[in-house]
Amino acid sequence: MPYTFDTNVAIHALRDLSERDRFQGFLRGRRGQVVLHATVWLELQVGARTAREQTALDDFVRPFVERHRLLLPSGVARQQAGRVLARLAREGSDTRRSSIHYDAIIAASAREARVTLVTWNIADFDRIVPHLGKFAYASPYP
Repeated sequence: MPYTFDTNVAIHALRDLSERDRFQGFLRGRRGQVVLHATVWLELQVGARTAREQTALDDFVRPFVERHRLLLPSGVARQQAGRVLARLAREGSDTRRSSIHYDAIIAASAREARVTLVTWNIADFDRIVPHLGKFAYASPYP
């Protein structure tokens, strides 16, 4: 079963050595089955504000890029994400924060590509499912 991971999983792996070891174990156990979502890469890039952080990020993403293990959102996934956000807004959810936009596109892409999303923020995706449809997501590390 293929996997992708949420930004929060990557941030934990980049900032915490023991979490990095757990993440690396997850990757080793699923050789070739874990892809980097382009939106996660974007979010990580926004947070890399120093030269040291940029170098760490480059080292983190390099294996995914070199092996062409990237999940790029399709036009249909973007459309679905927009519809999810519109439905959430109609229900009164605050959809102005960028993180919910990112979550919606990650969820729609994961659903379309039939990959399991690994995330620390299960509750955020529980809110998206009723508007998107079922997709696989799990806490670290399945």
